[in-house]
Amino acid sequence: TRVFVGDPYAPDLATIGACGGIPHSLALVGSELRIGDVTGRVYRWAPGDPGVGYAFDAPHDARARAAHAGDLLSGGSDATVARLDPVTGAVLGTLTSVVPITAMLVSGDDLYLGSSAGVVHKGSALTGGFQFFGTCGGPVTSMALDATHLILGSSNGTVYRIDLQTQQVDASFAVPGDAAAMVLHLGDLLVGGSDGSLVRLERFTGALKSTLGAPASLSALAILPATDPGTVYCFGTGCPCGNDDPGAGCANSTGFGARVAGSGSASVAADDLVIHACQLPPNKVGRFYMSTLTANLPCGGGLLCTGGGGYPIFRFPGMSSGPSGFITTPPGIVDWCSQNLGPQGQITPGSTWNFQAW
Repeated sequence: TRVFVGDPYAPDLATIGACGGIPHSLALVGSELRIGDVTGRVYRWAPGDPGVGYAFDAPHDARARAAHAGDLLSGGSDATVARLDPVTGAVLGTLTSVVPITAMLVSGDDLYLGSSAGVVHKGSALTGGFQFFGTCGGPVTSMALDATHLILGSSNGTVYRIDLQTQQVDASFAVPGDAAAMVLHLGDLLVGGSDGSLVRLERFTGALKSTLGAPASLSALAILPATDPGTVYCFGTGCPCGNDDPGAGCANSTGFGARVAGSGSASVAADDLVIHACQLPPNKVGRFYMSTLTANLPCGGGLLCTGGGGYPIFRFPGMSSGPSGFITTPPGIVDWCSQNLGPQGQITPGSTWNFQAW
């Protein structure tokens, strides 16, 4: 019954609360999370809340959930979609489907409904009118959407890609677990299962980018809106080994380039900035560098992007990338620099620093 929150790149998830029943669906209304359990109860949580709180009861078992025009859409095994006030739970309208609903996705005013029968229907989130859209090889448990395909996760452990134009499955791949939960994040698929698996996959082929894992079975995923406090630069183009990855760093032995991202803020006073790198080769020693300088020079199988004179100026402690291929800067980065680096290595208000993981 637990609900977790964590960084979508990191292997660690923290418990933020628990529901009265097993959570089965998640939806974001603005920055607030709405959680539906199998009994039909709905809970709420927002960043900064001390825990998960009860909100209201849905008119059915709340198997699927989505947000639309500021309202909460709730789909149930009774083949109905209820439009609910996200605060009071008042029923604002009801749409009727033709099959039990096990997954739901909104894109604009389009509403896609997945079912245990392995079929998908599409209609209007405002008026319904659901029509057959496509089918896959197993019960639909999760859904995602990119520019060209509707992506379906099935309890048979397979992800299917349905072409939006032809409405036919043109690719599929096996995933760990039963794909009970799935979400698109920065071009990748995060797929979770009831076996506690959580993986980051390349969304076209299913190639494994990283294994995150979860402390319990997963049945739903949602991405909270966030803003990176910095700017990513120096992508893997023109890499010295021809190992380009224009969406990340130069490709490493995983077959993909690593990604660097930040969380927290750029406030020196708050000192809450954390920088991490993922999609690294697992169980290798890595470290972060920082410098006021930028570069774009060949360096081994990759590019030196931070520093000058062949090497960055300031180094952070080395650490293992672990089984997930993930490293992070020490907590309290401003204080750490003040305690461990010389005068030139201090992060001060108004200064600009560049970071790279190696």
